[in-house]
Amino acid sequence: MNDSATRFRDFAATALETRGALVERIEPQGLEALLPERLQESLASGELLRLSFGTDSPAGAVRASLESDWLERFGSLLAERGRTLRLALSAPPGAPSDPQRLLSRSITLANAVYRSTGVTHAWTRYLILVFRYSAVSDEKREGVIKLGVNLRNWSSIDGFVDELLGYALDPDSLATLVPAPRDLPPDPSPARLD
Repeated sequence: MNDSATRFRDFAATALETRGALVERIEPQGLEALLPERLQESLASGELLRLSFGTDSPAGAVRASLESDWLERFGSLLAERGRTLRLALSAPPGAPSDPQRLLSRSITLANAVYRSTGVTHAWTRYLILVFRYSAVSDEKREGVIKLGVNLRNWSSIDGFVDELLGYALDPDSLATLVPAPRDLPPDPSPARLD
């Protein structure tokens, strides 16, 4: 089972268990749950729910993927919880061995002379927005778009947004040292965010 299917199955199992369902993972790549009445109504499902999250489906299972309506159904269980995630990630210790060489390869300043005068640790914050879209024309297209921004300088982080989001969803990457709020850029105003 691929990584996103595994995460979706684990998310679905956790969401159902916290709402009182009896959940069991079934192979290959499935999930079976006995739902209480309120969950049956919320998910528009019967008492017994069998979902498949991979290419191989257990007998009688309904296919659930990030592109299916099951993502929205589970999202409705969360209401406003789970819409945002704020955490600090561990940073690799130490400065780069030759920052001047890294700068000369990364920054191009035409007709300018510069040199590195020092390297210090700094904290920043990233805002990652995840959107699910559906486009209908001659055919229906659905997908997920991830946009990332560095809140210190508002630069795009598209080059490593997937990697950063992966770290954010990995509980082993949580930092033990959390920066003081004064060391971080402030939250963006709603107008700036729009």
